[in-house]
Amino acid sequence: MIQPQSKSLNKTTDSQGDVQSNAAQSGCWRKSSNRCPEKSLFVDFAIVDLVRWVFRMANSMDKSLLLRIERIASKLFVVTERLRFLGYEFDRPDEVMPGVEPNTLETIAQIEQAIGVVPKALKEFWLTVGSIDLSGSHPEWEGCEYPDPLVVFPPSYALYELDEYLEDKEARDREGFPFAIPIAPDYFHKENVSGGPPYSVSVPAIADDPPLNDESHAISFVEYLELSLRYGGFVRLESCAEHTWPVDSILASSES
Repeated sequence: MIQPQSKSLNKTTDSQGDVQSNAAQSGCWRKSSNRCPEKSLFVDFAIVDLVRWVFRMANSMDKSLLLRIERIASKLFVVTERLRFLGYEFDRPDEVMPGVEPNTLETIAQIEQAIGVVPKALKEFWLTVGSIDLSGSHPEWEGCEYPDPLVVFPPSYALYELDEYLEDKEARDREGFPFAIPIAPDYFHKENVSGGPPYSVSVPAIADDPPLNDESHAISFVEYLELSLRYGGFVRLESCAEHTWPVDSILASSES
């Protein structure tokens, strides 16, 4: 599988109100803007909204699920900006929250034609956020060796996995390794330690918000995103009682 690949936020913008205003009012997570430093998104804001509207009409998306993903998108923007301000060092700054990939709908169509229906929650995330990668570290934050930073691969990773699967389809099906969309490395691999299989979702979809395979909480994709955000984007902090990560500061102004 393909491996995922400016840290600084102008510190005069430490006002929590400014950060919240940007996230809630400007839609910075979806478009380029002078108010959105270091956001290099590939699809124009108006085009993204049009594509998402067409997708929703065609797929009869559940409104409550849509609202949850919208809230996740808003909180992700605030959390990434807070992490930058607090001095968190991202492993791949250009991939933290780069926006919606071009050809996302075409990629979804290719997967669905070859394998089956992609879960609606994942489609909506790809068309709203695109991808996220909070992998990194802070020199002063200690007490949790494997914090499981939030990662959701972009659709191009799923397309790469599809190509790999189709090249060896008979053998993989025979050996019990069907196609699944990779979502993220497991928490060991995120720290460059050998571990288990990646978190994934099954295709064809078994639910609008499907189970997140091989993740220890045994919850759905959207539930995992929400749980991760309760801990500032690092879900395994919940099991690290002595950690020094400033979760309250990371979450400042993202709670709404």
